[in-house]
Amino acid sequence: MLVYLTDSAFIYMTRFRLGPRAFSGLLALNIAAFAVCPIINAQLLNRIPASRIVAAACCIQLFGAGAFLAHATLTTPSLPVVIMRIMVCSGVHGMILGNAGARFLSHFPGSRATAAGVAGSFQFLVAGIMGTGLGIPHTGTLAAAALCALLALLAVPLARPTKEASWVG
Repeated sequence: MLVYLTDSAFIYMTRFRLGPRAFSGLLALNIAAFAVCPIINAQLLNRIPASRIVAAACCIQLFGAGAFLAHATLTTPSLPVVIMRIMVCSGVHGMILGNAGARFLSHFPGSRATAAGVAGSFQFLVAGIMGTGLGIPHTGTLAAAALCALLALLAVPLARPTKEASWVG
């Protein structure tokens, strides 16, 4: 999400030559997608285990980021296509973040506030590294942003729980 925030001005204002008003509107649309998906997630949790929701959301985001990378590398995507792909990825991220955060906190029953602080700090650290890394291969195309999102998602299997700490639900 923070990578989106660091590169969205380039994507919308430089690449597509949108003005500040249009950029603000698109930012609001992405925030709306990010806000609506956790509401959908809460409804799904009544019927589907959190682990399945996270797995499905990661697959959707992986497919979206991979398609975005392929599209941005092989062609010049149009603005509506870019908006749709970014909204899907940022919206689904809202589903992943809530379930992953709850799962992380379940390992710290006596010190959840400290665990939440550590998790938040780690997220900002990773986002800072990804944001900096995004600037290094920047070619003036959308491929660097899509590649950054794809690499982050490919790292998800490395963070999967062990058998001793399997997903609740």
